[in-house]
Amino acid sequence: MIDVINRIILVGIGKLFYKKIVQELTRTKNRLNIHVTEVDTYIEAKQFIKISGFTVVVLNQNNNESYEDFLRFVRKSPLNSEASVIFYCDNLNDYNSVKDWCDSREIGCFLSIDNSAANDSFELIQQAVRAYHHRMRMTVSYDEFDVNFLVQIAEVYVYFLKDQEFSMEYERVSEMVCTIHRLSHQVLESFKMVDLIDKLKIGTTKNSRLSSKEYKILMSIGYLNTILSNTSKEDYQNDRSHIFKIILNEAENFATINILPDKSKSAINSCLVGYSLININK
Repeated sequence: MIDVINRIILVGIGKLFYKKIVQELTRTKNRLNIHVTEVDTYIEAKQFIKISGFTVVVLNQNNNESYEDFLRFVRKSPLNSEASVIFYCDNLNDYNSVKDWCDSREIGCFLSIDNSAANDSFELIQQAVRAYHHRMRMTVSYDEFDVNFLVQIAEVYVYFLKDQEFSMEYERVSEMVCTIHRLSHQVLESFKMVDLIDKLKIGTTKNSRLSSKEYKILMSIGYLNTILSNTSKEDYQNDRSHIFKIILNEAENFATINILPDKSKSAINSCLVGYSLININK
């Protein structure tokens, strides 16, 4: 069975709590397959969420920023509409205020007042991870799983190629490739789920939905993910032109997958037509 990366983003949690919770997560990292990203503000978090899907988003109340705007943003994100949200409040009044606001807008959150107990918080994160996977199994009909994930991949490619100001940054490239790699694995997981439910031989649904060539296209981004995982920022600066050409080629090949909707194919191809490779040498 292919492991799905449980990506967790901590927003404004604080260095001490971040250190405690990462220690707890690290102890079971291999079992839960967890990757943690920590940022200080909602603005920073938005930049990650635009191009990367997350299993759990952990928030702390920040009076200088609007949690309402951020929660709306998370729920509207194609990659994070089903992500579990944990919201830590400073006191009971804040807790009730957030709860009332979320309930009135049907925005589901795990709410907690105390963020100082690492063990309790770790258990809450585990619960949120399980809830995310339950929603992913229940909210989309099985025959739509693969197309939904493929559309999400196409959206990541389009966003990345349009955002030329940031598309060559090491962090952005790594996040984008990691997200596409994760979504590609989820496509295959959806095929296995259909096989198990319909009591078919594992691989039957995959073979009926993807040709051998299309399967290789879907999985080839994994090789680039491995390369980036073992590339330092310094080496990346020397190789980024070559890496960007690989991404352009990956996007072009991805747009040929037959079951990818025509709208998504056109969106990718419109980004690729006339794309100047001069941009990558800046």
